[in-house]
Amino acid sequence: MRVGVDVCLISRFEGKEELAERILSPKELSEYEKAVDKATYLARAFAAKEAFVKASGRKDIDYRRLEIDHEEDGRPYLLLDQQRIEGDLSLSHDFVAMAVLLLEERSNG
Repeated sequence: MRVGVDVCLISRFEGKEELAERILSPKELSEYEKAVDKATYLARAFAAKEAFVKASGRKDIDYRRLEIDHEEDGRPYLLLDQQRIEGDLSLSHDFVAMAVLLLEERSNG
């Protein structure tokens, strides 16, 4: 098991449409454009993708290849190139966005 954690101050993501275009998958970008709180949406996505990089060691990955999706009960998980990553993702936000990813060893990510 490998662990990745990232924490972002949400206010730093206000008005960062260019960053959104660089890191969000097409589906996420569509959701971002409709989001009431764009800064929180973007900070949360960034934190999750940074947590993946830290857990996997893949520093050169194009963040647009990673996508957050959710189980029917609301639990988040990560996709890489539309394939589910084996691991557990937890997201939280309240002034900061935080992501914790427990990545299974067998997952190359």
